[in-house]
Amino acid sequence: MKYKIYSTSMFIIIFVCSILIIGCGNDDEGEAILNLQFKFAPGVSQQADITRVIVIVSGPDINTQEFELKVDGRKATGVVAVPAGEERTIKVKAYAGDVIEFEGEAFVDHPKPGTEIPITIKLRPVGGTQKEEKIFEIGNVYGVDNSPTSPTVFTLSKPYFITQIVTYHWNYGRGATPGTISLTDSNRKTYGPWQAVGSDGQGGVKNAYWTVKPNIELPAGTYTVIDSDPSTWAQNFDSDGQGFVVVYGYPADSGTNDNLSPVIYGNDGMQMMLIPAGEFVMGSNKGESFEKPEHTVYLDAFYMDIYEVTNAQYQEFVRATGRKEPVGLSYNIYNLSESPTQGFRPWQDANFNGYKQPVVCVSYDDAQAYAKWAGKRLPTEAEWEKAARNKRANQDFSWGNTWSPPNRIANFRDEAFKRLTRSTESIISNYDDGYAYTSPAGEYAPNAYGLFDIDGNVAEICSDWVGNDYYSISPKRNPTGPSSGQYRIFRGSGFLSVDRDMIRIFSRFSFEPNTPMFFIGFRCVKDAN
Repeated sequence: MKYKIYSTSMFIIIFVCSILIIGCGNDDEGEAILNLQFKFAPGVSQQADITRVIVIVSGPDINTQEFELKVDGRKATGVVAVPAGEERTIKVKAYAGDVIEFEGEAFVDHPKPGTEIPITIKLRPVGGTQKEEKIFEIGNVYGVDNSPTSPTVFTLSKPYFITQIVTYHWNYGRGATPGTISLTDSNRKTYGPWQAVGSDGQGGVKNAYWTVKPNIELPAGTYTVIDSDPSTWAQNFDSDGQGFVVVYGYPADSGTNDNLSPVIYGNDGMQMMLIPAGEFVMGSNKGESFEKPEHTVYLDAFYMDIYEVTNAQYQEFVRATGRKEPVGLSYNIYNLSESPTQGFRPWQDANFNGYKQPVVCVSYDDAQAYAKWAGKRLPTEAEWEKAARNKRANQDFSWGNTWSPPNRIANFRDEAFKRLTRSTESIISNYDDGYAYTSPAGEYAPNAYGLFDIDGNVAEICSDWVGNDYYSISPKRNPTGPSSGQYRIFRGSGFLSVDRDMIRIFSRFSFEPNTPMFFIGFRCVKDAN
Protein backbone atom coordinates (compact mmCIF):
# COMPACT_ATOMS: atom_id res chain seq x y z
CA MET A 1 0.00 0.00 0.00
CA LYS A 2 1.34 3.44 -0.94
CA TYR A 3 0.29 6.90 0.20
CA LYS A 4 0.98 10.00 -1.80
CA ILE A 5 1.36 13.62 -0.73
CA TYR A 6 -0.19 16.24 -2.98
CA SER A 7 0.78 19.77 -1.97
CA THR A 8 -1.65 22.54 -2.87
CA SER A 9 -1.80 26.24 -2.01
CA MET A 10 1.23 26.34 0.28
CA PHE A 11 1.37 30.04 1.10
CA ILE A 12 4.99 30.21 2.15
CA ILE A 13 5.13 34.01 2.30
CA ILE A 14 2.07 34.32 4.51
CA PHE A 15 2.97 31.27 6.60
CA VAL A 16 -0.01 29.01 5.91
CA CYS A 17 0.08 25.97 3.66
CA SER A 18 -1.75 22.73 3.10
CA ILE A 19 -0.76 19.34 1.75
CA LEU A 20 -2.96 16.42 0.89
CA ILE A 21 -1.54 12.96 1.40
CA ILE A 22 -3.71 10.63 -0.62
CA GLY A 23 -3.43 6.88 -0.54
CA CYS A 24 -3.38 5.14 -3.87
CA GLY A 25 -3.72 1.41 -4.11
CA ASN A 26 -5.86 -1.35 -5.51
CA ASP A 27 -9.59 -1.66 -4.88
CA ASP A 28 -9.03 -3.83 -1.83
CA GLU A 29 -6.76 -1.30 -0.15
CA GLY A 30 -8.71 1.90 -0.86
CA GLU A 31 -7.45 5.39 -0.05
CA ALA A 32 -6.36 7.49 2.91
CA ILE A 33 -6.06 11.26 3.04
CA LEU A 34 -3.86 13.30 5.36
CA ASN A 35 -4.54 17.02 5.23
CA LEU A 36 -1.44 18.87 6.45
CA GLN A 37 -1.34 22.54 7.30
CA PHE A 38 1.82 24.42 8.17
CA LYS A 39 1.93 27.50 10.36
CA PHE A 40 4.71 29.56 11.85
CA ALA A 41 5.10 29.12 15.60
CA PRO A 42 3.94 32.00 17.82
CA GLY A 43 6.15 35.06 17.62
CA VAL A 44 7.98 33.89 14.47
CA SER A 45 8.34 36.18 11.47
CA GLN A 46 9.73 35.24 8.09
CA GLN A 47 13.06 36.88 7.27
CA ALA A 48 13.88 35.26 3.90
CA ASP A 49 12.08 33.96 0.81
CA ILE A 50 11.66 30.19 0.82
CA THR A 51 13.17 28.51 -2.23
CA ARG A 52 12.90 24.79 -1.38
CA VAL A 53 10.59 22.64 0.76
CA ILE A 54 11.69 19.14 1.74
CA VAL A 55 9.33 16.53 3.22
CA ILE A 56 10.97 13.63 5.08
CA VAL A 57 8.88 10.56 5.92
CA SER A 58 10.07 7.90 8.35
CA GLY A 59 8.69 5.07 10.46
CA PRO A 60 9.84 2.00 12.40
CA ASP A 61 9.07 -0.37 9.52
CA ILE A 62 10.28 1.66 6.53
CA ASN A 63 13.44 3.26 5.24
CA THR A 64 13.53 7.03 5.61
CA GLN A 65 12.34 8.73 2.43
CA GLU A 66 13.05 12.31 1.39
CA PHE A 67 11.14 14.25 -1.25
CA GLU A 68 11.39 17.79 -2.56
CA LEU A 69 8.36 19.94 -3.27
CA LYS A 70 8.58 22.43 -6.11
CA VAL A 71 8.27 26.06 -4.98
CA ASP A 72 6.60 28.40 -7.45
CA GLY A 73 5.82 31.80 -6.01
CA ARG A 74 3.60 31.15 -3.00
CA LYS A 75 2.81 27.53 -3.83
CA ALA A 76 4.69 24.30 -3.27
CA THR A 77 3.68 21.26 -5.29
CA GLY A 78 4.85 17.70 -5.54
CA VAL A 79 4.06 14.06 -4.88
CA VAL A 80 5.45 11.91 -2.07
CA ALA A 81 4.75 8.16 -1.79
CA VAL A 82 4.37 7.05 1.81
CA PRO A 83 4.01 3.36 2.73
CA ALA A 84 1.14 2.49 5.04
CA GLY A 85 1.62 0.63 8.30
CA GLU A 86 3.12 1.83 11.57
CA GLU A 87 3.28 5.37 12.91
CA ARG A 88 4.74 7.83 10.42
CA THR A 89 6.89 10.84 11.21
CA ILE A 90 6.44 13.75 8.80
CA LYS A 91 9.33 16.23 8.98
CA VAL A 92 9.47 19.43 6.94
CA LYS A 93 12.47 21.60 6.13
CA ALA A 94 12.07 24.96 4.38
CA TYR A 95 15.18 26.46 2.74
CA ALA A 96 16.22 29.95 1.67
CA GLY A 97 18.91 29.17 -0.89
CA ASP A 98 21.14 26.50 0.68
CA VAL A 99 20.28 27.44 4.26
CA ILE A 100 17.53 25.71 6.25
CA GLU A 101 15.40 28.52 7.67
CA PHE A 102 12.49 26.61 9.21
CA GLU A 103 11.75 23.11 10.46
CA GLY A 104 8.66 21.31 11.72
CA GLU A 105 7.55 17.81 12.61
CA ALA A 106 4.34 15.86 13.18
CA PHE A 107 3.32 12.27 13.80
CA VAL A 108 0.61 10.23 12.09
CA ASP A 109 -0.76 7.29 14.08
CA HIS A 110 -1.06 4.19 11.85
CA PRO A 111 -2.66 5.83 8.77
CA LYS A 112 -5.42 3.64 7.36
CA PRO A 113 -7.17 3.54 4.00
CA GLY A 114 -10.46 5.40 3.85
CA THR A 115 -9.65 7.99 6.53
CA GLU A 116 -8.99 11.72 6.40
CA ILE A 117 -6.68 13.12 9.10
CA PRO A 118 -6.01 16.85 9.58
CA ILE A 119 -2.55 17.65 10.96
CA THR A 120 -0.94 21.00 11.74
CA ILE A 121 2.84 21.37 11.71
CA LYS A 122 4.37 24.38 13.45
CA LEU A 123 7.35 25.75 11.55
CA ARG A 124 10.09 27.14 13.77
CA PRO A 125 13.32 28.83 12.78
CA VAL A 126 16.32 26.52 12.91
CA GLY A 127 17.94 27.26 16.23
CA GLY A 128 14.69 28.77 17.52
CA THR A 129 13.74 32.31 18.52
CA GLN A 130 12.62 31.36 22.01
CA LYS A 131 15.16 31.52 24.81
CA GLU A 132 16.43 28.01 25.40
CA GLU A 133 16.35 26.77 28.97
CA LYS A 134 17.74 23.76 30.76
CA ILE A 135 14.76 21.45 31.31
CA PHE A 136 16.51 18.49 32.93
CA GLU A 137 20.05 17.63 34.02
CA ILE A 138 21.76 14.59 35.48
CA GLY A 139 25.46 15.13 36.19
CA ASN A 140 28.01 16.13 38.82
CA VAL A 141 31.72 16.81 39.29
CA TYR A 142 32.61 13.48 40.86
CA GLY A 143 34.36 10.53 39.25
CA VAL A 144 32.30 8.54 36.79
CA ASP A 145 31.89 4.99 35.58
CA ASN A 146 30.30 3.65 32.41
CA SER A 147 27.00 1.84 31.86
CA PRO A 148 24.01 3.39 33.69
CA THR A 149 22.36 1.02 36.14
CA SER A 150 19.03 2.89 36.30
CA PRO A 151 16.77 4.30 33.55
CA THR A 152 17.45 7.99 32.84
CA VAL A 153 14.00 9.48 33.20
CA PHE A 154 12.58 13.01 33.19
CA THR A 155 9.04 14.41 33.37
CA LEU A 156 7.48 17.34 31.50
CA SER A 157 4.62 19.03 33.33
CA LYS A 158 3.42 20.63 30.09
CA PRO A 159 4.28 20.42 26.38
CA TYR A 160 7.86 21.45 25.58
CA PHE A 161 9.77 22.09 22.38
CA ILE A 162 13.00 20.10 22.75
CA THR A 163 15.98 21.83 21.14
CA GLN A 164 19.00 19.81 22.36
CA ILE A 165 19.86 16.63 24.24
CA VAL A 166 23.45 16.11 25.38
CA THR A 167 24.84 12.87 26.84
CA TYR A 168 28.31 12.45 28.36
CA HIS A 169 30.76 9.71 27.31
CA TRP A 170 33.98 10.18 29.32
CA ASN A 171 34.77 6.50 28.87
CA TYR A 172 37.89 6.67 31.08
CA GLY A 173 39.38 9.45 28.97
CA ARG A 174 38.83 7.73 25.61
CA GLY A 175 35.48 9.26 24.55
CA ALA A 176 33.30 7.33 22.11
CA THR A 177 32.31 7.52 18.47
CA PRO A 178 28.99 9.41 18.39
CA GLY A 179 25.91 7.24 17.92
CA THR A 180 22.26 8.11 18.37
CA ILE A 181 19.98 9.40 21.11
CA SER A 182 16.25 8.80 21.32
CA LEU A 183 13.38 9.11 23.80
CA THR A 184 10.56 6.79 24.77
CA ASP A 185 7.40 7.82 26.60
CA SER A 186 5.34 5.92 29.17
CA ASN A 187 3.37 4.26 26.35
CA ARG A 188 6.63 2.99 24.82
CA LYS A 189 6.33 5.35 21.89
CA THR A 190 9.77 6.22 20.49
CA TYR A 191 10.90 9.69 19.43
CA GLY A 192 14.01 9.66 17.27
CA PRO A 193 16.63 8.26 17.08
CA TRP A 194 18.69 11.31 16.18
CA GLN A 195 22.30 11.13 15.03
CA ALA A 196 24.63 12.75 17.55
CA VAL A 197 27.50 15.12 16.86
CA GLY A 198 30.58 14.78 19.09
CA SER A 199 32.50 17.54 20.88
CA ASP A 200 35.49 17.65 23.24
CA GLY A 201 35.07 17.10 26.96
CA GLN A 202 37.19 17.88 30.00
CA GLY A 203 40.89 17.65 29.25
CA GLY A 204 40.26 17.64 25.51
CA VAL A 205 38.75 14.13 25.45
CA LYS A 206 37.42 13.65 21.92
CA ASN A 207 33.69 13.04 21.46
CA ALA A 208 33.00 13.08 25.20
CA TYR A 209 29.82 15.05 24.59
CA TRP A 210 27.15 13.73 22.21
CA THR A 211 24.67 16.36 21.08
CA VAL A 212 21.45 15.97 19.10
CA LYS A 213 19.01 18.70 18.09
CA PRO A 214 15.57 17.08 17.82
CA ASN A 215 13.59 20.34 17.35
CA ILE A 216 10.49 18.42 18.30
CA GLU A 217 7.42 19.25 20.38
CA LEU A 218 6.70 16.74 23.17
CA PRO A 219 3.44 16.58 25.13
CA ALA A 220 3.43 16.57 28.91
CA GLY A 221 4.53 13.20 30.24
CA THR A 222 7.42 11.04 31.42
CA TYR A 223 10.30 10.22 29.07
CA THR A 224 13.29 7.87 29.16
CA VAL A 225 16.54 8.87 27.44
CA ILE A 226 17.96 6.09 25.24
CA ASP A 227 21.64 6.27 24.30
CA SER A 228 22.85 3.91 21.57
CA ASP A 229 26.11 3.14 23.42
CA PRO A 230 25.27 2.65 27.12
CA SER A 231 28.58 0.84 27.64
CA THR A 232 30.39 4.21 27.38
CA TRP A 233 27.66 6.45 28.82
CA ALA A 234 28.79 8.07 32.08
CA GLN A 235 27.07 7.52 35.43
CA ASN A 236 28.01 7.37 39.10
CA PHE A 237 26.68 6.84 42.60
CA ASP A 238 25.58 10.47 42.95
CA SER A 239 23.47 10.21 39.79
CA ASP A 240 21.71 7.17 41.29
CA GLY A 241 23.02 5.15 38.37
CA GLN A 242 21.31 7.34 35.77
CA GLY A 243 23.23 8.37 32.67
CA PHE A 244 24.66 11.89 32.53
CA VAL A 245 22.41 14.01 30.32
CA VAL A 246 21.16 17.56 29.82
CA VAL A 247 17.89 18.32 28.02
CA TYR A 248 17.27 21.83 26.65
CA GLY A 249 14.13 23.45 25.26
CA TYR A 250 11.31 25.87 25.95
CA PRO A 251 7.57 25.59 26.65
CA ALA A 252 5.75 24.64 23.45
CA ASP A 253 2.78 26.76 24.43
CA SER A 254 4.85 29.94 24.82
CA GLY A 255 2.49 32.39 23.21
CA THR A 256 0.05 29.63 22.20
CA ASN A 257 -2.20 30.09 25.22
CA ASP A 258 -0.65 33.13 26.89
CA ASN A 259 -1.20 35.40 23.90
CA LEU A 260 -4.82 34.36 23.41
CA SER A 261 -7.65 36.36 24.85
CA PRO A 262 -9.51 34.40 27.56
CA VAL A 263 -12.84 35.62 26.13
CA ILE A 264 -14.07 36.37 22.61
CA TYR A 265 -17.50 36.91 21.05
CA GLY A 266 -18.95 34.98 18.13
CA ASN A 267 -20.76 36.48 15.16
CA ASP A 268 -24.01 35.61 16.95
CA GLY A 269 -22.99 37.70 19.97
CA MET A 270 -22.39 34.66 22.18
CA GLN A 271 -19.52 34.99 24.64
CA MET A 272 -16.93 32.24 24.18
CA MET A 273 -14.34 31.03 26.70
CA LEU A 274 -10.82 29.85 25.93
CA ILE A 275 -10.12 26.15 26.49
CA PRO A 276 -6.29 26.11 26.56
CA ALA A 277 -4.15 23.74 24.53
CA GLY A 278 -2.95 20.65 26.34
CA GLU A 279 -3.55 17.03 27.26
CA PHE A 280 -6.34 15.32 29.16
CA VAL A 281 -7.41 11.72 29.78
CA MET A 282 -10.50 10.83 27.72
CA GLY A 283 -12.87 7.92 28.33
CA SER A 284 -12.93 5.62 31.33
CA ASN A 285 -12.01 2.04 32.03
CA LYS A 286 -15.04 1.98 34.35
CA GLY A 287 -17.45 2.67 31.50
CA GLU A 288 -19.15 0.61 28.81
CA SER A 289 -17.05 -1.13 26.18
CA PHE A 290 -17.44 1.79 23.76
CA GLU A 291 -16.27 4.21 26.48
CA LYS A 292 -12.98 2.34 26.89
CA PRO A 293 -10.05 2.52 27.04
CA GLU A 294 -8.88 5.60 28.88
CA HIS A 295 -6.50 7.35 26.54
CA THR A 296 -4.51 10.57 26.55
CA VAL A 297 -5.56 13.19 24.02
CA TYR A 298 -3.84 16.46 23.12
CA LEU A 299 -6.07 19.27 21.85
CA ASP A 300 -5.09 22.58 20.36
CA ALA A 301 -6.60 25.64 22.04
CA PHE A 302 -10.19 26.46 21.13
CA TYR A 303 -13.06 28.68 22.26
CA MET A 304 -16.45 27.33 23.38
CA ASP A 305 -19.82 29.05 23.78
CA ILE A 306 -20.53 29.76 27.43
CA TYR A 307 -24.20 28.83 26.90
CA GLU A 308 -26.12 26.34 24.82
CA VAL A 309 -27.58 28.10 21.78
CA THR A 310 -30.82 29.74 22.91
CA ASN A 311 -34.19 30.08 21.23
CA ALA A 312 -33.56 33.80 20.74
CA GLN A 313 -30.29 33.20 18.91
CA TYR A 314 -31.73 30.44 16.77
CA GLN A 315 -34.68 32.66 15.86
CA GLU A 316 -32.23 35.25 14.51
CA PHE A 317 -30.66 32.51 12.40
CA VAL A 318 -34.07 31.40 11.09
CA ARG A 319 -35.01 34.98 10.17
CA ALA A 320 -31.67 35.55 8.44
CA THR A 321 -31.53 32.31 6.46
CA GLY A 322 -35.15 31.20 6.02
CA ARG A 323 -34.48 27.88 7.71
CA LYS A 324 -37.55 26.18 9.19
CA GLU A 325 -38.39 26.45 12.87
CA PRO A 326 -37.47 23.44 15.03
CA VAL A 327 -39.68 20.36 14.97
CA GLY A 328 -38.88 16.85 16.19
CA LEU A 329 -39.62 13.95 18.51
CA SER A 330 -40.90 14.21 22.08
CA TYR A 331 -41.53 11.69 24.84
CA ASN A 332 -44.50 11.27 27.14
CA ILE A 333 -43.11 12.44 30.49
CA TYR A 334 -45.73 10.33 32.29
CA ASN A 335 -44.52 7.17 30.55
CA LEU A 336 -41.03 7.60 29.20
CA SER A 337 -40.92 3.98 28.06
CA GLU A 338 -43.43 4.77 25.30
CA SER A 339 -42.17 5.34 21.79
CA PRO A 340 -41.60 9.03 20.99
CA THR A 341 -44.13 10.98 18.97
CA GLN A 342 -43.33 13.07 15.92
CA GLY A 343 -44.21 16.65 15.13
CA PHE A 344 -43.35 18.31 18.45
CA ARG A 345 -42.86 22.07 17.98
CA PRO A 346 -40.97 23.49 20.97
CA TRP A 347 -41.63 27.12 19.97
CA GLN A 348 -45.34 26.43 20.35
CA ASP A 349 -44.93 24.94 23.85
CA ALA A 350 -44.68 27.22 26.90
CA ASN A 351 -42.38 24.72 28.64
CA PHE A 352 -39.71 25.12 25.95
CA ASN A 353 -40.15 28.45 24.13
CA GLY A 354 -38.59 30.87 26.59
CA TYR A 355 -36.28 33.52 25.15
CA LYS A 356 -33.27 32.24 27.13
CA GLN A 357 -34.10 28.53 27.06
CA PRO A 358 -31.90 26.33 24.86
CA VAL A 359 -33.20 25.55 21.41
CA VAL A 360 -34.15 21.87 20.97
CA CYS A 361 -35.46 19.67 18.16
CA VAL A 362 -32.65 20.63 15.79
CA SER A 363 -31.03 18.09 13.51
CA TYR A 364 -27.30 17.68 13.01
CA ASP A 365 -27.59 19.60 9.73
CA ASP A 366 -29.53 22.38 11.47
CA ALA A 367 -26.87 22.73 14.15
CA GLN A 368 -24.06 22.63 11.63
CA ALA A 369 -25.77 25.27 9.48
CA TYR A 370 -26.19 27.54 12.49
CA ALA A 371 -22.54 27.12 13.47
CA LYS A 372 -21.39 28.02 9.96
CA TRP A 373 -23.70 31.06 9.92
CA ALA A 374 -22.21 32.19 13.24
CA GLY A 375 -18.61 31.72 12.02
CA LYS A 376 -18.05 28.70 14.23
CA ARG A 377 -18.33 24.92 14.11
CA LEU A 378 -19.66 22.06 16.21
CA PRO A 379 -17.32 20.67 18.87
CA THR A 380 -15.62 17.36 18.44
CA GLU A 381 -16.41 14.74 21.05
CA ALA A 382 -12.92 15.20 22.51
CA GLU A 383 -13.34 18.97 22.77
CA TRP A 384 -16.68 18.54 24.51
CA GLU A 385 -15.28 16.06 27.05
CA LYS A 386 -12.24 18.20 27.85
CA ALA A 387 -14.50 21.21 28.50
CA ALA A 388 -16.86 19.09 30.62
CA ARG A 389 -14.09 17.60 32.73
CA ASN A 390 -13.86 20.90 34.58
CA LYS A 391 -10.02 20.95 34.70
CA ARG A 392 -10.09 17.75 36.74
CA ALA A 393 -8.74 14.31 35.87
CA ASN A 394 -9.95 10.80 36.67
CA GLN A 395 -13.45 11.82 37.73
CA ASP A 396 -16.79 10.24 36.96
CA PHE A 397 -18.75 13.48 37.28
CA SER A 398 -17.93 17.13 36.80
CA TRP A 399 -18.07 17.65 40.57
CA GLY A 400 -16.05 14.56 41.59
CA ASN A 401 -16.64 10.83 42.04
CA THR A 402 -19.41 10.90 44.64
CA TRP A 403 -23.04 10.33 43.74
CA SER A 404 -25.45 12.21 44.04
CA PRO A 405 -25.18 15.75 42.61
CA PRO A 406 -24.45 18.69 44.90
CA ASN A 407 -27.32 21.09 45.50
CA ARG A 408 -28.50 23.00 42.40
CA ILE A 409 -25.48 22.20 40.27
CA ALA A 410 -27.52 21.51 37.11
CA ASN A 411 -30.97 20.74 35.71
CA PHE A 412 -31.72 17.02 36.06
CA ARG A 413 -34.88 14.91 36.53
CA ASP A 414 -35.53 15.52 40.20
CA GLU A 415 -37.97 16.56 42.92
CA ALA A 416 -38.95 19.65 40.92
CA PHE A 417 -39.82 17.47 37.92
CA LYS A 418 -42.04 15.31 40.14
CA ARG A 419 -43.63 18.28 41.91
CA LEU A 420 -44.35 20.37 38.82
CA THR A 421 -45.46 17.63 36.40
CA ARG A 422 -47.02 15.11 38.81
CA SER A 423 -45.18 12.43 36.84
CA THR A 424 -44.51 9.15 38.63
CA GLU A 425 -41.33 8.46 36.64
CA SER A 426 -38.16 7.87 38.67
CA ILE A 427 -36.23 10.93 39.86
CA ILE A 428 -33.05 11.88 41.74
CA SER A 429 -34.43 11.91 45.26
CA ASN A 430 -33.66 14.79 47.63
CA TYR A 431 -32.34 16.91 44.78
CA ASP A 432 -34.28 19.97 43.61
CA ASP A 433 -33.04 22.28 40.85
CA GLY A 434 -36.32 24.20 40.56
CA TYR A 435 -37.22 23.23 36.98
CA ALA A 436 -39.23 20.42 35.40
CA TYR A 437 -38.27 21.15 31.79
CA THR A 438 -35.38 23.14 30.31
CA SER A 439 -34.10 26.05 32.36
CA PRO A 440 -32.95 29.47 31.11
CA ALA A 441 -29.29 29.73 30.13
CA GLY A 442 -27.00 30.59 33.04
CA GLU A 443 -29.38 29.56 35.81
CA TYR A 444 -26.68 27.55 37.61
CA ALA A 445 -23.04 28.26 38.40
CA PRO A 446 -20.48 27.82 35.58
CA ASN A 447 -17.75 25.22 35.64
CA ALA A 448 -14.04 25.96 36.02
CA TYR A 449 -13.79 27.00 32.36
CA GLY A 450 -16.68 29.45 32.75
CA LEU A 451 -19.18 27.28 30.83
CA PHE A 452 -22.82 27.08 31.89
CA ASP A 453 -25.06 24.00 31.64
CA ILE A 454 -22.33 21.67 30.40
CA ASP A 455 -24.12 19.35 32.85
CA GLY A 456 -27.89 18.97 32.59
CA ASN A 457 -30.54 21.06 30.80
CA VAL A 458 -30.10 19.54 27.31
CA ALA A 459 -27.64 17.10 25.79
CA GLU A 460 -25.40 18.55 23.08
CA ILE A 461 -24.61 17.56 19.50
CA CYS A 462 -20.98 16.83 18.58
CA SER A 463 -19.46 16.64 15.11
CA ASP A 464 -18.22 13.03 15.34
CA TRP A 465 -19.68 9.99 13.71
CA VAL A 466 -20.18 7.04 16.06
CA GLY A 467 -17.44 4.41 16.14
CA ASN A 468 -17.72 1.83 18.92
CA ASP A 469 -14.03 0.91 18.74
CA TYR A 470 -12.77 4.38 17.87
CA TYR A 471 -11.12 5.00 21.25
CA SER A 472 -8.72 2.09 20.65
CA ILE A 473 -7.47 3.58 17.35
CA SER A 474 -8.00 7.29 17.98
CA PRO A 475 -5.08 9.59 17.11
CA LYS A 476 -3.50 11.23 20.14
CA ARG A 477 -3.73 14.76 18.75
CA ASN A 478 -7.00 16.49 17.88
CA PRO A 479 -9.14 13.40 17.13
CA THR A 480 -12.21 14.10 15.00
CA GLY A 481 -13.94 10.70 15.03
CA PRO A 482 -14.50 8.18 12.23
CA SER A 483 -14.66 9.46 8.66
CA SER A 484 -18.20 8.13 8.13
CA GLY A 485 -21.04 6.38 9.89
CA GLN A 486 -24.78 6.05 10.40
CA TYR A 487 -25.18 7.84 13.74
CA ARG A 488 -23.75 11.03 15.22
CA ILE A 489 -22.48 11.51 18.76
CA PHE A 490 -24.21 13.63 21.33
CA ARG A 491 -22.79 14.18 24.78
CA GLY A 492 -23.88 15.34 28.19
CA SER A 493 -26.90 15.00 30.40
CA GLY A 494 -30.21 16.88 30.32
CA PHE A 495 -33.43 17.68 32.13
CA LEU A 496 -34.55 14.04 31.79
CA SER A 497 -31.28 12.53 33.08
CA VAL A 498 -31.77 10.62 36.31
CA ASP A 499 -29.01 8.12 37.01
CA ARG A 500 -25.25 8.13 37.14
CA ASP A 501 -24.85 6.36 33.80
CA MET A 502 -26.61 9.28 32.12
CA ILE A 503 -24.66 11.99 33.96
CA ARG A 504 -21.08 10.67 33.94
CA ILE A 505 -18.67 12.92 32.03
CA PHE A 506 -17.43 10.09 29.83
CA SER A 507 -20.87 8.70 28.87
CA ARG A 508 -21.43 8.54 25.10
CA PHE A 509 -24.73 8.63 23.24
CA SER A 510 -25.79 8.44 19.61
CA PHE A 511 -28.69 9.63 17.48
CA GLU A 512 -29.81 9.58 13.88
CA PRO A 513 -28.50 12.91 12.58
CA ASN A 514 -31.75 13.82 10.85
CA THR A 515 -33.99 12.91 13.81
CA PRO A 516 -34.24 15.97 16.12
CA MET A 517 -35.33 15.36 19.71
CA PHE A 518 -36.73 17.56 22.46
CA PHE A 519 -33.91 16.85 24.92
CA ILE A 520 -31.01 17.58 22.51
CA GLY A 521 -29.57 21.02 21.76
CA PHE A 522 -26.06 22.23 20.96
CA ARG A 523 -23.33 24.79 21.53
CA CYS A 524 -20.52 25.87 19.21
CA VAL A 525 -16.75 26.19 19.26
CA LYS A 526 -14.16 28.14 17.30
CA ASP A 527 -10.49 27.44 16.64
CA ALA A 528 -8.24 29.66 18.74
CA ASN A 529 -5.84 30.18 15.84
